[in-house]
Amino acid sequence: MVMRKTMFLPVLLSVGGLAAVLGCAGKTRYDVPRIDLLTPVQAKVGASVVITGANFKSIDFVSFGGANAGYHVDSDSQITATVPATAISYSVSVVNPAGVGHSLTPFLVVPQITAISPESGPAATVITLTGSGFYDTTGVVIGGETPGASTFTYNDPNRVTVVAGSTSGPVVLTASGIQVTGPVFTVQ
Repeated sequence: MVMRKTMFLPVLLSVGGLAAVLGCAGKTRYDVPRIDLLTPVQAKVGASVVITGANFKSIDFVSFGGANAGYHVDSDSQITATVPATAISYSVSVVNPAGVGHSLTPFLVVPQITAISPESGPAATVITLTGSGFYDTTGVVIGGETPGASTFTYNDPNRVTVVAGSTSGPVVLTASGIQVTGPVFTVQ
């Protein structure tokens, strides 16, 4: 009786222009996604960001700081994603069945103030700022004055409350090291 050593090799399967490696059990083999570059590395909510890297064919989801984003897989090495409304300044993640790829460079969500409420009131009025990119808020200034000894409260990536001081003027918020100017608050 002659004994032979048998070895099972993976099989390459090509269907509709997509190639997949099948193992012995007939399962598709995936490689962990890798992110090399984000273009741009900072943008406002709703902006498009190009993610360049590898192993992007079978992506399950893309997230910006844990917030799932809408995306399109352009090729195995490029994805175009939209910065989601609840994105925070942190790494971008790409997930497929093999694992998670993270950007080595953090993505900065550029804050934007879309509204303040109320727009006027007496000193010590609590003002609600709405917009996006508020995650890493470090300060709020109204009319050049830091109100209430820098009293502000982070509520979520889209809402911050602040106590008005005694000066009228534009509301200026700093988040992720980026300063943005919003509407004017008028002290009555």
